[in-house]
Amino acid sequence: MTKKWVALVLSLVMVFTMIPVGSYAETTTFSDMPNDWSTAALQNAVDNGLLNGADGKIMQQENLTRAQMATIINRAFGAEAQASLAGFTDLGQSDWFYTEMAKAVAMETFQGSGNSLNPNDPITREQAFAVIARALNLGTSTVVPAGFSDLSEISTWATGEVYSLVNNGYIQGSNGMLNPQGYITRAEFAQVMDNIIKQYVNTAGEYTINVEGNAMINTPGVTLSDSTIIGDLILGDGVGEGDVVLDNVVITGRLHVRGGGTESIIITGDSVIGSITIAKVDGAVRVYAEDGTEIGEVIVDGKDDVILEGTFSDITVLSDDITVWATNATIDMATVEGDDSRFVIGEGSTVEKLVIKGAGTEIEVSETVSQIVVEESAEDTVITVDEDGEIEEIIVDSAGTLIEGEGKVEEVQANDDDIVVETEGTKVSASEGTEGVMAGDEEVEAGETLEVGKVEAVEAPSAGGGGGGSRDDNDDEKETVVILVSAITVTGDAVVGATLTAAPTPGVATGTYQWTICDTVSGTYTNIVGATSSTYTLVVGDATKFIRVTFTASDRYTGTQTSTATLAVTMSNVTAYEEALAAVTEADYTTASWATYQGVVGANVVTNQDTQTDVDAATLAITTAQGDLVEIADVTAY
Repeated sequence: MTKKWVALVLSLVMVFTMIPVGSYAETTTFSDMPNDWSTAALQNAVDNGLLNGADGKIMQQENLTRAQMATIINRAFGAEAQASLAGFTDLGQSDWFYTEMAKAVAMETFQGSGNSLNPNDPITREQAFAVIARALNLGTSTVVPAGFSDLSEISTWATGEVYSLVNNGYIQGSNGMLNPQGYITRAEFAQVMDNIIKQYVNTAGEYTINVEGNAMINTPGVTLSDSTIIGDLILGDGVGEGDVVLDNVVITGRLHVRGGGTESIIITGDSVIGSITIAKVDGAVRVYAEDGTEIGEVIVDGKDDVILEGTFSDITVLSDDITVWATNATIDMATVEGDDSRFVIGEGSTVEKLVIKGAGTEIEVSETVSQIVVEESAEDTVITVDEDGEIEEIIVDSAGTLIEGEGKVEEVQANDDDIVVETEGTKVSASEGTEGVMAGDEEVEAGETLEVGKVEAVEAPSAGGGGGGSRDDNDDEKETVVILVSAITVTGDAVVGATLTAAPTPGVATGTYQWTICDTVSGTYTNIVGATSSTYTLVVGDATKFIRVTFTASDRYTGTQTSTATLAVTMSNVTAYEEALAAVTEADYTTASWATYQGVVGANVVTNQDTQTDVDAATLAITTAQGDLVEIADVTAY
């Protein structure tokens, strides 16, 4: 690694340019193009197809609207996919920006408020910063940036994303201020984009580029060879299901993957990639890293499946409810943090260590894993070992874990309750104080070790050796153990709009759910029609009533359990919200500040039928906006 970097530093010849590789349009002359600090950024925005102007004018001093910003971001990333806008009431298909807003919602850069996208409103600086942070998948930050005097003016919803953008060095503010509630002009935003992306590749072909700053590929069919990017390389949404090849490419920052398909991202030669963030919103993507390449951490943070092939040092799955396939892959370390996700260690793959942190994780092993650690937070994990799969050691710190399949697991250390191991021949050790640890159809007493398929205790692995009796030689069929479900619990607030969640004990138990309702806590409960999943969202008709759930076990589990009833369901408390609305009067404030305030009020309309969380958030947004109202000067003394 060091030798490669020394060679690169000695031979590096940088060509810093904003001229795009490929072209969107012929050069256009604008009658109002300024000759000041913004000229270069505006011209670059035009050259890269981000700004078109109108009637021969670039209109650099006009405030950027939300629709205009959505359009610029869409163009920069090459977005084409469109989401349904059926839930939004403030735009129609005849509007020039309708398609652009549909693209922005599909990109998940714009979310709207309630049923409004507010496309014609001037976009505030904090809104613009949040959109950029989402596009770049920077996440949120709790680290307070230093050197700014107006951080308290950032809205609560935007704080994490604004902090992240600042902490990553993309915005610097002015005179120690970010002015988050102010508007941003077209010239100012052109400068922001100029700071963030230094070169665009928008035409298929093979290129060599050397860039100080971030580069963007927003079209498929691109090969970069012998290139150096001192920053991030972004594979925009415009890559779609197409392919990008990186051959002998050095990226000191991230390879940020928003586009690509199942045969797409190919890294070859002596490429060195600082890290990879896979954040594709729609559609599976494959990343292939050839032997000899050097890849830092790979972070999976998108909304669809990912295929990894090649050699990787560190994989982290942040996303919920996705599948990551390792095919012909060699992985030193993998961590699954997202809930309800699936990690498949497929043909030709080996993993040295796999750490599971997300609840409801499913692991499928068809090849070799040295160690799996199931942390306390990873409740109800299921590990399935296929016939050719092999795991040397599993350490389980989370209740409700199930280990099953026809493959081989050498040892399982069970450090929590209700852990079930069904893989034949596995030595299962139960820590002191545990209950419900099963080695096949036998319960393992605390402090002892049993081997699945044997009925006598064997020596614990730490003591060395095996031994112990075996089951009857004539007992060719493995008995299926039946496990009793001992309880069903319900979590969640008994407030209209909130969601209640039921969980049986053990947590991996299978069965059916039926939510019931009653006017009194100890009366006769009746079934709620259609409420037959593990969750139930409270509706207005549930107010003042009591709710509970009955779980009936199935398959290898037995028993029927009914939960304790909830407290009487209440409506959300909107007193503070109503008091906030009544606290100010239009006559006391300037027309402009009142109009801005009313925009916030309109975006935060709630009733007692909304969740308490939404009501509290709306109240906070309104009281925060009241701090920006400008009082009308009292002139009665003159």
